[in-house]
Amino acid sequence: MKASIKRALACCLLVLALPAGMEGAPAISAPEDPDARKSRPVITPSRTGASNLALLIDVRSVLRRLEKGDPLVLVDVRSLEAFERVRIPGSLNIPLQFIRTKPFLKHTPLVLVNQGFGLQRLAGECQRLRSAGYSVSILSGGLCAWHRAGGPLEGDLGAAAEFSRVAPQDAYLEKDAAFLLVVDVSEVRSQTSREAFPHAMHLPLEGDSAPVLERLQAALGLKPEWGLLGPLVISESGLEFDRVEQALRHGGFKHVFSLTGGIAAYRRYLAELSRLWSSWESRVKTITPCPTCGDGNGRGAKN
Repeated sequence: MKASIKRALACCLLVLALPAGMEGAPAISAPEDPDARKSRPVITPSRTGASNLALLIDVRSVLRRLEKGDPLVLVDVRSLEAFERVRIPGSLNIPLQFIRTKPFLKHTPLVLVNQGFGLQRLAGECQRLRSAGYSVSILSGGLCAWHRAGGPLEGDLGAAAEFSRVAPQDAYLEKDAAFLLVVDVSEVRSQTSREAFPHAMHLPLEGDSAPVLERLQAALGLKPEWGLLGPLVISESGLEFDRVEQALRHGGFKHVFSLTGGIAAYRRYLAELSRLWSSWESRVKTITPCPTCGDGNGRGAKN
């Protein structure tokens, strides 16, 4: 029974891969000690994060190779619905876990394409594909970067505005990824934000987006060029993103992403995830016989 519930959950939430070690209800990290952040060292690339970055290929390099006529296949790993709405001309839509079932792809260099956010899951499969003999890289910044660099798109071009929006389920799958930089610009940081993103930087917007960039760089010791993967901007409502995005892009961050629906939507997602991962018994309502309604055979309860 538990196995069938887990399979149903995967289908309902479109979760292709769950974080390692996840059993039962999703684990929420303990709230971060505010004093611990003051003494936190400058963030530096971890060994795992550095190896993931080595898998990336930038948009300009891909465009140059395509213009030269070099053999190259762009594999879009998004959902079929998203692919049919807007895509790179000539790209193939293949779910990430099915690429290894296409041996003919071994003969041509591949570039994996997603929306732009979420390196962790792509990096793991990219490593496995390389081990299996595929020549494969990941498009840095995905379709978000492709669009901003002027790369050709076909379909509903208005949908390109959504490339920088991250659904709560995608943010959940990447919340522990190396190099994920989360910036909470809410006036007051909520308990959900503290528990779900314990390492997020709290930089209240306070009406002016420019100081967010300045404080972000100062606190992390970052240079603008380091924003290769781009920060995930969160807030309670998610409505402040446009102003913050503009400031961060002007400050040198190539890619900036926003949590769709804000922390409020993320909180609802966690509640639904917890409910679906709870035991079957806890989700079944038990109805006891009515003591005054009889036993179903026309006999009433005894007085």
